[in-house]
Order: sequence, then structure tokens, then C-alpha cells
Amino acid sequence: MNPRALLLVSLCINVALALAWTLNVRPGGLSDSAESPALSSSKSSTQVSSSGTSDAHSAVEPDSTAAKQDPSLKQDPALWRSLYSSDPHTMLARLRAAGVPDKYVRALISASVDELYAAKRKGLLSQELPPYWQVKGSSRLGGIDIDQLSKLSALRREQSDLVKTILGPSQSDSHDYAQLLRQRYGNLTSDKLESVVRVSQDYSEMQAQLTRQSSGTGFMLPEDREKLQTLRREQELDMKTIMSPSEFEEYQMRSSNTAMTLRRQLGFMEPSEAEYRTLFALQKSVDDQFPTNYSGYMDEAMMQQRSAAERKMMEQVKASLGDARFQDYERSKDTSFQIASRIVEAYNLPSANANAVYDLKKQVDSQMRSMRNQSGSERQLAMQSLNADVSAKLQQYLGDKGAAAYKQSNASFWLRNIERMTKSSPTTQGPGGP
Repeated sequence: MNPRALLLVSLCINVALALAWTLNVRPGGLSDSAESPALSSSKSSTQVSSSGTSDAHSAVEPDSTAAKQDPSLKQDPALWRSLYSSDPHTMLARLRAAGVPDKYVRALISASVDELYAAKRKGLLSQELPPYWQVKGSSRLGGIDIDQLSKLSALRREQSDLVKTILGPSQSDSHDYAQLLRQRYGNLTSDKLESVVRVSQDYSEMQAQLTRQSSGTGFMLPEDREKLQTLRREQELDMKTIMSPSEFEEYQMRSSNTAMTLRRQLGFMEPSEAEYRTLFALQKSVDDQFPTNYSGYMDEAMMQQRSAAERKMMEQVKASLGDARFQDYERSKDTSFQIASRIVEAYNLPSANANAVYDLKKQVDSQMRSMRNQSGSERQLAMQSLNADVSAKLQQYLGDKGAAAYKQSNASFWLRNIERMTKSSPTTQGPGGP
């Protein structure tokens, strides 16, 4: 191979490895998978000199390992200097003129742009953070200022946009990324996808600004809840200006709050597309009529109205699905069934056992309702028998470990009710029992 070409390839490989190290290795052994995007992008600021200016030459200068192994590579020591420029556009032109493969060009230009933004990130992180055990003020999350995270996130997007402007989209990456976006937003054109992503990012940023005051407390003022609702409505209006009516409908089936909740509830039902569309339309009608705000708070009157609307919706669901699939629908939404299914899967038990746990819970609910008219002592004896029977069946269906895990989960409220009523003394109950 021509020594100059070999040196060029060696140079690109070394720089690509250096970039990979920069992006993946962090102080203390942390990788990007353990950090937020804003934090991980800020870590490269540690490569900035104490004067606040970056040394791009040292950051991307290749090592001499390849040259030591092949003395012929020393014939052109000025090659890197002829390619490097502090201006990414100039460096891009030189690299492409030299015939550097596109994947290495992208790695080098990305590293160069990262160096340009290193000083900006260092400036944002220059203020001293409090000790990790002293989190003061509502705008801090784990000792990190949320406003800082917001600004770092915006800076990361600005850096990403600059790299994209300089290089343009990678064909392979662009195709894969577009497929993921269409799964989330619908079958939109590339231009519409780009606009939708930008709108989503902008509104996410505004929502983060509003919610930061409640971080760590879970409390949000009514005025702030209304602002969040307003942002959600405005986001939908902006999406409607980008999409056609049919595209907006598809977008809502994928990305609305109703869609995300419904998919989570129907995971074990495995609905067909037609079933999902029917269920989505019915649920969306209720959600639009009685929207919940971001804190989940509803006044009593609205809760009663929504409950009535949901009962009517359930009748419509049953009529649409038929008896058999309606039972699958009810079971899939049940928290106790969902947890039993995860336990069954974790311990390699038959999937029918999760159904058995669900049926057991329904039987117990029915039996406990029938005990309301029994006397205190009679009911306590019945509850003791029921409690022993349920414990034995739960171990039969889930095994010792599975039954223990189930009892510790938030699905075990019905078991706790049995135990509470079993331990009740009939002498402390009024006539006819509680």
C-alpha cells in the first residue's frame, strides 16, 4: 500500500478510537449508559485547558504506534498538519480532497466540533455545586441545577445541528433513525419528521422549565398545572399545522398520552390493529372529555362524571370485542394479572398460572361480597378458611419465591384485606359485623 495512504488510514483509525474513548469513557468508570445525555455531553469539557481554550491538535493528534511498527509511515510527518484546521468546514474539504472514507471524516469532524463547544460547556459548569448530601432549593435535582441541565441540553442540540449542517445526514443512520421516528410519529415525509421532532423537543424543554420547581416535592401549583395543560394543547395545535388530519390522527394513535397508557395496559392482550384502533377511539373520547392534569388531580364531581363515562365505555368495548376478547381486555388491564404474568415469566412457569391467579382474585372478591351479611364470628371462620385456601393456591400457581414476590408487590392489596379481616376479633364488631 502507498505509504501516504497507509498513514492516512492509520491516522483515521487512531482518531476514531480516540473519539470513541472520549464519548464512552468517563471519570470514575461511568459510561454514557449511566448518565443523562446532557451530563454525558458535558464531560468532554474536562479536556479543555486551564485557560478555558481547547487544544484541538492534542485532542485529535494520532499516536505513533503505527509509525513505530512500520517505519515507512514516517516518510510524511506533515500529513496531519496539512489536513487539520480549527475551522470544521475547511477541515472537511481537506479530508474529502485527500480521499478519507466518509465514516472517518464524520468521526474527525464530530471531534473537531466537540472541541469548539467544550469551552461553552465548561462555562455552564463553572459554578460550584453543593455537596451531594446538601440539596438546597427546589431547582436542584441530586445536587445538579436543573437550569444547568436545560442549558446543557440546548447546547448539545445546537452542537448536533451544527454537525448535521456541516456533514449532512448519514445515509445508513438516517434511514434507521427515520424508521424509528415513523414508528413513533407515523408515516411522515423526512421534512415533516424533522419539523415534528423539533416541535417535540421545544415543548419538552418548556415543560421541563415549568416542572423543575416541583422537583423532589411532587407538588405543583394549580397555575403551573394549567400552564402545562396549555402547553400540551399548543403542542397539538403546532402538530396539526405540520400534518394533514389523517396524519395527525395516526400521530395521536402512536404518541398521545392515551396511546401510551393504552399500549401499557393492553400488552398481555396482544390486540390486533383493528382492536387497538377501536379501543383507542373509545378511550380517547373519555380522556378528551375528562382530561387529567399532570398531577393526576381531579375534583370529586369530575371523578364521578368520568367514572360514569368509563362505565358506559366498558359497555361499548364489550359490544365491540365480544365476550371472549372482552375478558382478555379486562384481564390485561388488571394490575394483579400484570404482576403475576411477570412473575410467571421470571420463574419459567406456565403462562396459564397467571390466568389462574387472576381468576382466584375474582373468586375471592365475589366470596367476600357474599360474606357481608354473615355474623361476626361466622364471617371470621369463613375468612380463616378462605385465607388458608388462597395462600395454598398462590403457592401452587407461583411457587414459594413467586408467591413471596407477589405478596410484596402493589398487587397484593386483596391479600392484605383477607389477612386483616381474618385477624379481626368478632367482639370488636358491631351488630352484623363492619
